[in-house]
Amino acid sequence: MYNKILKYIKKYKYYFLIPLFTFTINDIGYAYNEIKTFEAYGEYYLNKDDTLDDAEQKALLEAKRSASELAGTYIESITEVTNGKITKDEIVLFTASFISIKEKIFNRKVENNQIVITCNIIADVDITDVKKKMQDSGFHLLLKGYRNIKAENDKKEINNIKDDINNIEKVNNINQLLHEADEYFMKQDYTNAIIKCSSALEIDPEHKLAIMKRGICYYYAQYYTLASIDLNYIENFDLTYPGVQSVYLIRAILNESEGNYQKAIDDINASIGIDPTNVNAHKIKMIFAFKYKDFQVSFEESNWLIAHLDTNDKDMKDIVDVKTFSQQMLNI
Repeated sequence: MYNKILKYIKKYKYYFLIPLFTFTINDIGYAYNEIKTFEAYGEYYLNKDDTLDDAEQKALLEAKRSASELAGTYIESITEVTNGKITKDEIVLFTASFISIKEKIFNRKVENNQIVITCNIIADVDITDVKKKMQDSGFHLLLKGYRNIKAENDKKEINNIKDDINNIEKVNNINQLLHEADEYFMKQDYTNAIIKCSSALEIDPEHKLAIMKRGICYYYAQYYTLASIDLNYIENFDLTYPGVQSVYLIRAILNESEGNYQKAIDDINASIGIDPTNVNAHKIKMIFAFKYKDFQVSFEESNWLIAHLDTNDKDMKDIVDVKTFSQQMLNI
C-alpha cells in the first residue's frame, strides 16, 4: 500500500500547486484594475536657445498635462466631491502621477514663421489605483500641505510637495512594471515577468511585492536557487502581509525538493499558523510527512482532512488510504 500511495503522491504533488498558485496570485495582487485610456495633444514653440530634445520634452509635458486634465475630469465625474473637499485642480495635480504613456508621436509645423513641436500621446491611467490612493491618509496629508503652501506661496515648500508627487510617480512606475509582469506571467512568459519584476526592484530594491512575485516567477521558470534567494526574504515580512501564507508553501516545496524535510514542515506550519483552515497546506504537509515516513504527522493530517473535507472530494479515497496505512505503521 505504501508504494501505491507514493504513486498518488507523485501524481498529485504538483496538482496541489494549481489551486495554491491561484490563491497566491489573487492574494498578492495579480489582479487587474480599471485602466482608462486617454488621447492627448501638446505643443511647444521652439526658441533659438532650445535643442530639439528639450522642445520635444516640453511638448510631451504639455500633452501629459492635457491627459491629466482629461483623467482628472473623468475621476471627478465618478468621485463624490462635496463641500469643496477636493477641487478639480487638486484631482488633476494628483492624477498626473498616475499617467502611463503607451505611445507618443512627435511632429513639426510652422506657425507665424516659428517652428512648433507637437506631441500626440496615448496614455493609460489606473483609475482604481488613483481612487484608492485618494482614500489614503497620506493623500489627505499631501492635500492639506499643498493647500497651506499654496496659500502661503512658499516656493521652497511647493518644491517639497512636488518631490512627494514624484515619489508617488515612482510608486506608480513600480506598479506599472508589476502589472506588466502579471500579464507576462499569465502567458507563462516567466523570463519577461522576471525582467519586469527586476526593473521594479531597480527602482526600489526593498519592494516586498516585487521580491515575492519575482521569487514565484523564478520558481515556475525552474530557477530554484534564485527562487530560494528571493523567497527567503519572507523572513523580513510581517505575517499579515498579503501572500505570505502562500509563499511559505512554495518555499516548503522548494525545501522538500532539496531533501530538507524539517525546513519544509516548518514552512508549512508557518502557513497553517496564519490560516489553520488552508486545505492545501494540510494536504502538502500530509504528503511530505508520508513520503518521509513521519507517520504520526501523516496520520494527524489525514485525520484533519477527513474531518474537514467533503466526503465526495476527489482526493478523499487516497487520504483515507494514507490514514489507514499511517495508523497501521504506528501500531507496529
